[in-house]
Amino acid sequence: MIELLEVDIQERFLLERFKLDKAPQLLGARFEEMLGGYATPVSSGTAALELALRALGVGEGDRVICPTLTFVASASMVMMVGAEPVFVDVCEDHWTLDLKLVREALSEAKEEERPIKAIVAVHLFGQPCDMDKLGELAREYDAYVVEDVAHGLGGQFRGQSLGSFGDAAAFSFNRNKVITGFGGGMLVMRLEKTCRRAKELANHGRQSTRDDYWHESLGNNYRMPEVCASLVLDQFGELESRVRSKIGVFERYKALFASLPQLEAMKSRPDGLHTRWLTAFKLKGASKDGETVSRLLEVLNLDGISSRPVWTPLQQQPVFRGCRTYGGEMASILNRTAFLLPSSTSLSERDQDKVVESVKRFVGK
Repeated sequence: MIELLEVDIQERFLLERFKLDKAPQLLGARFEEMLGGYATPVSSGTAALELALRALGVGEGDRVICPTLTFVASASMVMMVGAEPVFVDVCEDHWTLDLKLVREALSEAKEEERPIKAIVAVHLFGQPCDMDKLGELAREYDAYVVEDVAHGLGGQFRGQSLGSFGDAAAFSFNRNKVITGFGGGMLVMRLEKTCRRAKELANHGRQSTRDDYWHESLGNNYRMPEVCASLVLDQFGELESRVRSKIGVFERYKALFASLPQLEAMKSRPDGLHTRWLTAFKLKGASKDGETVSRLLEVLNLDGISSRPVWTPLQQQPVFRGCRTYGGEMASILNRTAFLLPSSTSLSERDQDKVVESVKRFVGK
């Protein structure tokens, strides 16, 4: 084809050598094959969440359930589209949405005649939510389900891939994910019409049925860069083995810490496949103000080991001040007592032994 505009020789070489111009479409096809539904490659997992909500019609005045314990994007995108987050605590066993509190929030919202429009289900650190029961609640109260699968690519619930349950699912390929494009994300929608809407919004709101740059709504440039898509495609065949590696790292930690009753590993659902994107432990008997875990993290840092606490609960964040919260104490407890250890697939046993030695030395005191 004779191009409309000049293409640099080096750029043309890259496009032809690595088939970059087709990479986003090919990656989308891989996700559709794996999950069903309709896929839209986007610029980030955060963009995927915003587009999911907007394509489902969530906007000004609507209310959306979000877990108290998650990365801020799971809730900030709710506010970005003009809706109101309603925070629901996580359960003690699996650290995902407490379904009893979800029902309470849905019921009260209906009684107030301000029903919940959507539920953001976060598969925290790769731990699956109970998608069957959550789906039943959503159908009962006529709410959409948006899966946040930023941590859970490759995970399963009752043998079914995470991201294939909800009305929409958002994935991230940030540099710290199981497979990475050093950026980029994927949005998978159950219905073709909502996917088409999301694609238009990701392309400045340009109408996909016309070729004259026609815009009936505001959008943004949330398209996935070809280079990012190419990098993810190149690693896609390694997804299963990388998840196994993550699980292997966790299982070795668990075995090496078996002699320390003060440590309790984040449990796995018996009916799910936890990807163990991050390895999480609780320190029993940790101080109520979180000081003990803070001291542990300082020791690890001094030993050259990267570690961190779990997130500060969202209902405590100034940006969400005034949002309704159901429960919240469990997220606060986990914030004060839980911590995350290095869990890269490239982590050597020697480095892992160093982490274990450092933790044991602190806990032994």
